Amino acid sequence: YQLNSGKICIDGFNIQECSLKALRRQIGYVQQKNYFFEGTIYENLLLGNENADKKEIERVCLLVGIYDEIMEKPEGFQTMLGENGEGLSGGQKQRLSIARILLRNPQIIIFDEPTSALDGENEKIFFDTIKKLEGHTVIIISHRYYSLRESDYILLLKDNNIQSDTREKLLNSQYIKKLFAEEGGN
Repeated sequence: YQLNSGKICIDGFNIQECSLKALRRQIGYVQQKNYFFEGTIYENLLLGNENADKKEIERVCLLVGIYDEIMEKPEGFQTMLGENGEGLSGGQKQRLSIARILLRNPQIIIFDEPTSALDGENEKIFFDTIKKLEGHTVIIISHRYYSLRESDYILLLKDNNIQSDTREKLLNSQYIKKLFAEEGGN
């Protein structure tokens, strides 16, 4: 979309001054529903960075907590996946998608409900991983309270109202307390 007025800056740089292709290279997006093609786990990971070597792929898989599960498969990284990641659980697909985007290493990473298919242990691993991403801007779209607790800054959209502030101020607001009380504290 083109702006009608004003400007959008990333690190002080006006995005109107660069090509759309260059801007898109700097942004990574991990969808809630992850997509895989028929092929090996290794080939699916290379979608993030076709020049990644085995060592780098293993490093990001360790980082997101999926490496051991891959190695438990009879063919490890050469395990064939069916269409849409058939052969993987929802949590495994989600972690492989996160590994794939980390291999690409964009400056801005948008996660849409990144922990929706993860158990508590893997959710903690995800947030520990995010904390290690120095020099990146991470945007998390979430309905989960835990995601809010791990954020530096929160933008809350509800019933056409927008509230934004630091984590400390917003989590202590009556609005948030009431919101999560209504939704069962998730």
